[in-house]
Amino acid sequence: MPELFHTLSGVARALDAQRYGLDVTGQNIANVNTPGYTRRTIDLIPVAPEAPGTAGRGVDVVRIRALRDRLLEARLTNEVPAQTREAAMAEALAVVESAIGTPGSSIDISLENFFDAFADLAGMPTSASHRESVVIQGEGLASAFRDMAGRLSAARQDADQQARGTVDDINAIIERVAALNVVIGSSSTMEKSLHARDEQTQLVRQLSELVDIRVLEREEGGVDISIGNGRAVID
Repeated sequence: MPELFHTLSGVARALDAQRYGLDVTGQNIANVNTPGYTRRTIDLIPVAPEAPGTAGRGVDVVRIRALRDRLLEARLTNEVPAQTREAAMAEALAVVESAIGTPGSSIDISLENFFDAFADLAGMPTSASHRESVVIQGEGLASAFRDMAGRLSAARQDADQQARGTVDDINAIIERVAALNVVIGSSSTMEKSLHARDEQTQLVRQLSELVDIRVLEREEGGVDISIGNGRAVID
């Protein structure tokens, strides 16, 4: 009879472990489209037998953990800033190109008309109409320079305003990542900190899209982050 109870106890323990695994699988399926969610899995361990001659007492769940590819995440963190930086530069240069205009329809036409007017005046220096033409073309050239300067100044102001907004976003993300470090570090088990780790991973990825960062993972969980030439912002 005791052997039967041991067998039933082992079977019950195994069923509980597999039920837990099904719960984790259901959670993975439910969050398949959740941004930042990392697929979970469970680690099982066999339960040692109580006495010699028995097969064991089933299986227990050791922990639940997230399936992350640390190498892939590190590569993304390193490569995303370069891609974002190049995209930002291309956008800024496109604005400048638009302000300058295309050849044949920009300030080069005003310059050409101005020099042509002087060439005509050189041929007939006493002509009042040619002198008037030089004045008119000079005023047109000055107006074209003012218009271009205004467009470039507006583009610079827009870029400055966008940069200030980006700095605010960076500061907000850094504060949240630092707060999650506290949550993760104070969690008694990894299972309790998985949601915080997912959120932190997502925030770190967003931060890497805004500024060049270096990320160092802590042993107890959480991250240290430095930007630029190694200036620590979370340490």
